[in-house]
Amino acid sequence: EAQGLYHMDSSPFIKIRTAFQLMRLYSFNGEACLMCRVYDDRIGPVASNSWIKSAALYLKAIRGGVADADRLLAQVFDRGDYNRSFCLIHLRSARVDSLVSVTKNAHERTVLRAMQVFNYPGRSLPAIQKIYANEPGYREIPFLLLREINKTEDWLLTNQVTGFKPAVYNASYEWIWSDSWERYNKAN
Repeated sequence: EAQGLYHMDSSPFIKIRTAFQLMRLYSFNGEACLMCRVYDDRIGPVASNSWIKSAALYLKAIRGGVADADRLLAQVFDRGDYNRSFCLIHLRSARVDSLVSVTKNAHERTVLRAMQVFNYPGRSLPAIQKIYANEPGYREIPFLLLREINKTEDWLLTNQVTGFKPAVYNASYEWIWSDSWERYNKAN
């Protein structure tokens, strides 16, 4: 029915919305290849600023089983209109370095690096400086700097003011980074 509706209607909005619903149906049925094909054939080529295009790309990234899922998540993150936090959650930060080395577009490399910094709980000022050097006008630089200030305040002041360890180190996720709060506490 969705395919029939897609072909019957001439409205670009109805077409893209119907194609997105078709993607969701294929996703629910576990048909990732068909879901990706709908995006590639019917949504990807459409020039649109609609959140539906971002939502469809996000769905392809997380449910499509595609090798370039991290690159797709960066595109959704950069569009800025759909599930930015979940793009950061699903990004596999360990793959960013290898992905950046094969990404030809400088802005996409900047977005990937920024997402990596957003996910990193340790000191990130050198990485932010590299992002700034590569793209001084990147819109996320103020947010990255503010986050860096907040992390530093948390590391340096939380223990002194509250007697507790910094918030990031009490999180429930598994710690996968090599730096530790104890090292920062001794250094500062």
